[in-house]
Amino acid sequence: MSQNDNRRDDGRRGTVLVISLSSAFVEIVGDMLIDSGFALTTAMSAEPTWLSVTRAQPVLVICDGSSPDDTVGRLIPETIVRRVPLLMLGMSDRHKSARAGSVSTAGIAWLQFPLSRDAFQSAIDELLRPLPAVGRYVALSGAGVALEAGFVVRALDEATRPR
Repeated sequence: MSQNDNRRDDGRRGTVLVISLSSAFVEIVGDMLIDSGFALTTAMSAEPTWLSVTRAQPVLVICDGSSPDDTVGRLIPETIVRRVPLLMLGMSDRHKSARAGSVSTAGIAWLQFPLSRDAFQSAIDELLRPLPAVGRYVALSGAGVALEAGFVVRALDEATRPR
Protein backbone atom coordinates (compact mmCIF):
# COMPACT_ATOMS: atom_id res chain seq x y z
CA MET A 1 0.00 0.00 0.00
CA SER A 2 1.46 3.41 -0.96
CA GLN A 3 1.54 6.43 1.33
CA ASN A 4 -1.40 7.88 -0.63
CA ASP A 5 -3.40 4.72 -0.13
CA ASN A 6 -5.07 5.58 3.20
CA ARG A 7 -7.79 2.97 3.17
CA ARG A 8 -10.98 3.21 5.20
CA ASP A 9 -12.33 0.36 7.32
CA ASP A 10 -14.24 -0.98 4.31
CA GLY A 11 -11.02 -1.22 2.27
CA ARG A 12 -11.84 1.77 0.06
CA ARG A 13 -9.46 4.72 -0.43
CA GLY A 14 -12.24 7.25 0.15
CA THR A 15 -15.27 8.66 -1.60
CA VAL A 16 -15.03 10.49 -4.93
CA LEU A 17 -17.80 12.85 -6.01
CA VAL A 18 -18.49 12.68 -9.76
CA ILE A 19 -20.39 15.59 -11.29
CA SER A 20 -21.86 15.09 -14.75
CA LEU A 21 -25.19 15.20 -16.55
CA SER A 22 -24.07 12.21 -18.67
CA SER A 23 -24.84 8.74 -17.34
CA ALA A 24 -22.19 7.32 -19.73
CA PHE A 25 -19.54 9.63 -18.22
CA VAL A 26 -20.52 8.59 -14.67
CA GLU A 27 -20.45 4.90 -15.64
CA ILE A 28 -17.03 5.04 -17.34
CA VAL A 29 -15.37 7.17 -14.66
CA GLY A 30 -17.13 5.20 -11.91
CA ASP A 31 -15.74 1.89 -13.22
CA MET A 32 -12.20 3.32 -13.23
CA LEU A 33 -12.67 4.70 -9.70
CA ILE A 34 -13.97 1.43 -8.31
CA ASP A 35 -11.08 -0.43 -9.99
CA SER A 36 -8.74 2.06 -8.28
CA GLY A 37 -10.22 1.32 -4.85
CA PHE A 38 -12.54 4.30 -4.36
CA ALA A 39 -16.20 4.56 -3.41
CA LEU A 40 -18.33 6.58 -5.84
CA THR A 41 -21.06 9.13 -5.22
CA THR A 42 -22.76 11.51 -7.62
CA ALA A 43 -24.38 14.90 -7.28
CA MET A 44 -28.12 14.76 -6.84
CA SER A 45 -30.19 16.42 -9.55
CA ALA A 46 -30.65 20.17 -9.06
CA GLU A 47 -28.39 20.05 -5.98
CA PRO A 48 -26.17 23.13 -5.57
CA THR A 49 -22.45 22.46 -5.90
CA TRP A 50 -21.63 23.47 -2.32
CA LEU A 51 -24.28 21.07 -1.01
CA SER A 52 -22.95 18.18 -3.10
CA VAL A 53 -19.44 18.68 -1.75
CA THR A 54 -20.71 19.13 1.84
CA ARG A 55 -22.95 16.06 1.66
CA ALA A 56 -20.41 13.75 0.06
CA GLN A 57 -17.30 14.84 2.04
CA PRO A 58 -15.17 13.53 -0.86
CA VAL A 59 -11.41 13.03 -0.99
CA LEU A 60 -11.60 14.08 -4.67
CA VAL A 61 -14.13 15.67 -7.03
CA ILE A 62 -14.25 14.72 -10.71
CA CYS A 63 -16.22 16.95 -13.06
CA ASP A 64 -17.28 16.40 -16.64
CA GLY A 65 -15.70 19.20 -18.68
CA SER A 66 -18.87 19.51 -20.73
CA SER A 67 -20.89 20.45 -17.63
CA PRO A 68 -22.69 23.80 -17.75
CA ASP A 69 -20.49 26.84 -17.12
CA ASP A 70 -22.38 27.80 -13.96
CA THR A 71 -21.72 24.35 -12.44
CA VAL A 72 -17.99 24.49 -13.22
CA GLY A 73 -17.79 28.14 -12.22
CA ARG A 74 -19.14 27.35 -8.75
CA LEU A 75 -17.26 24.08 -8.38
CA ILE A 76 -13.72 25.43 -8.83
CA PRO A 77 -13.81 27.92 -5.92
CA GLU A 78 -15.80 25.48 -3.75
CA THR A 79 -13.11 22.79 -4.05
CA ILE A 80 -10.28 25.31 -3.57
CA VAL A 81 -11.81 26.71 -0.38
CA ARG A 82 -12.44 23.21 1.02
CA ARG A 83 -8.99 22.00 -0.13
CA VAL A 84 -10.54 19.12 -2.05
CA PRO A 85 -8.64 18.16 -5.22
CA LEU A 86 -10.56 18.60 -8.48
CA LEU A 87 -10.07 16.60 -11.67
CA MET A 88 -11.67 18.09 -14.78
CA LEU A 89 -12.13 15.56 -17.58
CA GLY A 90 -12.73 16.29 -21.24
CA MET A 91 -12.17 20.04 -21.46
CA SER A 92 -10.46 21.66 -24.43
CA ASP A 93 -7.54 24.02 -23.80
CA ARG A 94 -9.76 26.95 -24.74
CA HIS A 95 -12.35 25.97 -22.12
CA LYS A 96 -9.68 25.40 -19.47
CA SER A 97 -8.32 28.92 -19.72
CA ALA A 98 -11.74 30.51 -20.06
CA ARG A 99 -13.18 28.69 -17.05
CA ALA A 100 -10.13 28.82 -14.80
CA GLY A 101 -9.79 32.59 -15.19
CA SER A 102 -7.62 34.08 -12.49
CA VAL A 103 -8.28 31.29 -9.96
CA SER A 104 -5.19 29.56 -8.60
CA THR A 105 -5.16 26.05 -10.00
CA ALA A 106 -3.29 24.29 -7.18
CA GLY A 107 -5.12 21.02 -6.56
CA ILE A 108 -6.83 21.08 -9.97
CA ALA A 109 -5.90 18.90 -12.93
CA TRP A 110 -7.31 18.75 -16.45
CA LEU A 111 -7.24 15.58 -18.55
CA GLN A 112 -8.59 14.76 -21.99
CA PHE A 113 -10.30 11.64 -23.34
CA PRO A 114 -9.28 9.07 -24.49
CA LEU A 115 -7.59 8.31 -21.20
CA SER A 116 -5.85 5.13 -20.10
CA ARG A 117 -6.51 3.67 -16.66
CA ASP A 118 -2.83 4.18 -15.78
CA ALA A 119 -2.92 7.89 -16.70
CA PHE A 120 -6.18 8.27 -14.75
CA GLN A 121 -4.72 6.55 -11.67
CA SER A 122 -1.49 8.59 -11.86
CA ALA A 123 -3.44 11.86 -12.01
CA ILE A 124 -5.50 10.86 -8.98
CA ASP A 125 -2.44 9.78 -6.99
CA GLU A 126 -0.75 13.11 -7.78
CA LEU A 127 -3.82 15.10 -6.72
CA LEU A 128 -4.17 13.14 -3.48
CA ARG A 129 -0.54 13.64 -2.47
CA PRO A 130 -0.53 15.41 0.91
CA LEU A 131 0.04 19.14 0.71
CA PRO A 132 3.15 20.41 2.49
CA ALA A 133 2.79 22.23 5.79
CA VAL A 134 2.35 25.96 5.37
CA GLY A 135 3.80 28.33 7.96
CA ARG A 136 2.23 31.69 8.62
CA TYR A 137 3.05 34.64 10.88
CA VAL A 138 0.50 37.31 11.73
CA ALA A 139 1.00 40.55 13.65
CA LEU A 140 -1.92 42.84 14.42
CA SER A 141 -1.94 46.01 16.47
CA GLY A 142 -4.27 48.86 17.26
CA ALA A 143 -5.69 50.94 20.11
CA GLY A 144 -3.01 49.86 22.59
CA VAL A 145 -3.37 46.16 21.81
CA ALA A 146 -0.86 44.00 19.93
CA LEU A 147 -1.30 40.41 18.84
CA GLU A 148 1.41 38.25 17.32
CA ALA A 149 0.79 34.68 16.26
CA GLY A 150 2.61 32.01 14.33
CA PHE A 151 0.99 28.83 13.14
CA VAL A 152 1.54 25.90 10.82
CA VAL A 153 -1.19 24.42 8.66
CA ARG A 154 -0.76 20.80 7.66
CA ALA A 155 -2.89 17.79 6.78
CA LEU A 156 -4.31 15.90 9.75
CA ASP A 157 -2.56 12.66 8.80
CA GLU A 158 0.75 14.56 8.74
CA ALA A 159 0.09 16.05 12.18
CA THR A 160 -0.69 12.70 13.76
CA ARG A 161 2.09 10.69 12.06
CA PRO A 162 4.76 9.55 14.59
CA ARG A 163 8.14 11.19 14.06
